[in-house]
Amino acid sequence: MMNFGKMPAGRTASRLARVVGKSEASIQSSVRAGSMNALLSTRSGLTVTQAATRLAIAKIPVRHMSGQADYAANYTADQKAVDAATRHWRDTVTSNTEDAPKKTAAIYADDALFWGTVSEEVRNTPAHVYDYFDFFARMPKLSMVAYDPAPPRIHGDFAIHAGAYTFAWAGADGAMTETRARFTFAYRRENGKWVMIEHHSSAMPKAPPGLKPAQH
Repeated sequence: MMNFGKMPAGRTASRLARVVGKSEASIQSSVRAGSMNALLSTRSGLTVTQAATRLAIAKIPVRHMSGQADYAANYTADQKAVDAATRHWRDTVTSNTEDAPKKTAAIYADDALFWGTVSEEVRNTPAHVYDYFDFFARMPKLSMVAYDPAPPRIHGDFAIHAGAYTFAWAGADGAMTETRARFTFAYRRENGKWVMIEHHSSAMPKAPPGLKPAQH
């Protein structure tokens, strides 16, 4: 479920008000009461999930990993392009559209290797990648409620982008489930475009009590 509780009171409330047909004051009141879902409608021609996702995705708080907060302002052109490629993947997989699996799978190179968050096996063909997203991208009310990237690292025509994200979706009983995971994306530049050649995503483990946290 998207976290509307941190939504700024200005432009975002105005955009939501236009879509759901409510006043901005009503939007803000509902945010404070935690009842935003009850206000979302299909007046825009979108499903409830699509309306929430499309309006909220641009407002997901981007929390850079510890010690990296000021890097984004100084990204090189290549870092900006890789960052945009990762955000495009994020927005596509959580778009809640009929063609989301196809569009997400198309982001990967034909020779990509992929360890999905909920998969027990590596996928190394376009068909296998599509099969994964034909399941994952169709999970009810799929959204990304937190996105915490580190700065992309560029190595000539190759790039690595790592970080953490939290997915949420509705379970069989309708209750929302969240899974925190860490990711590493590897890109290759092809004809001026960054394409995904390797993707590893796994659920965030719980650190054992004796493990000393990293100091930044």
